Amino acid sequence: MARLMNQFKQMFLMHLKITFREKQAWFWGLFFPVILMVIFMFIFADSDDDFEASVAVVEENPNEVSTAISDQIEVIPVLNVDHQLESQSEAEQLIKDQDVTAAIVLPQSEEDSDVLLLVNAEDEQSTTTQVVSGVLSNIVQQMNLQVVGASETYAVDFQTVTTGEHELSYQDFLLTGLIALAVAQGGLFGMIDLVDMRRKGLIKRLRMTPVNMSLFGLSDMMMRLLFSVIQIFVLALIGVFLFNATLHINILGLVVLFIVGALSFNAIGYFISSFSKTTEATWALRTFLAF
Repeated sequence: MARLMNQFKQMFLMHLKITFREKQAWFWGLFFPVILMVIFMFIFADSDDDFEASVAVVEENPNEVSTAISDQIEVIPVLNVDHQLESQSEAEQLIKDQDVTAAIVLPQSEEDSDVLLLVNAEDEQSTTTQVVSGVLSNIVQQMNLQVVGASETYAVDFQTVTTGEHELSYQDFLLTGLIALAVAQGGLFGMIDLVDMRRKGLIKRLRMTPVNMSLFGLSDMMMRLLFSVIQIFVLALIGVFLFNATLHINILGLVVLFIVGALSFNAIGYFISSFSKTTEATWALRTFLAF
């Protein structure tokens, strides 16, 4: 028993040293998910903040109607009025220069019933443009109700319901997904050393020695699991302390999913390594499967 434990220890350390020397495995298994997380966190970390669209308001001939609409636009929190203009041509130039999301041209007289919304043609279907259009349509509808003396009878209330126990921020969602990605990447790209050992005939030589090949495989698998634990730990630290993400952890669920996920992707990595003739072929197939 002591001899088997000693063999296991020596082979575990051997696999650990080989993995530490394999820079590509470290990149795809750890640094690539970290780089992705940092990029996406910096780009989308403020996605939970209040939405705001920059608009210009054109009032060429101030009148009672244009003033009333302008006052309503001013108090809407999602519309940030950056420019008060007197010429439609100025507003068009601001849109061409992408200084504002849209421009609202107010009626030139009390008899004029049109409110013109100017947007960039390339951004016509964007979410921001649709929001501005919807807000403006609601303002016009309210003005129509006031003109005919009608009161608003029905209203829409908005409420969200989550399938989970906690309300997740974007940071929480992204951190969880990238931890799963890291475990998958580590399993797929961490077996390059085995391909190299088989190509050089080292596996055959080991089989000719008293080494227990079952312990060889077990020690390698345990090292892969340790590598996955390091991945989770590093990503969790970066996500929590650098980007204020929250880990809503169910310990039992985490352990079960981690073991099943790590073993599954490691098994795929072993399967690819078993028939790949060269490291180049291995990288091509694993990259295809990863995407």
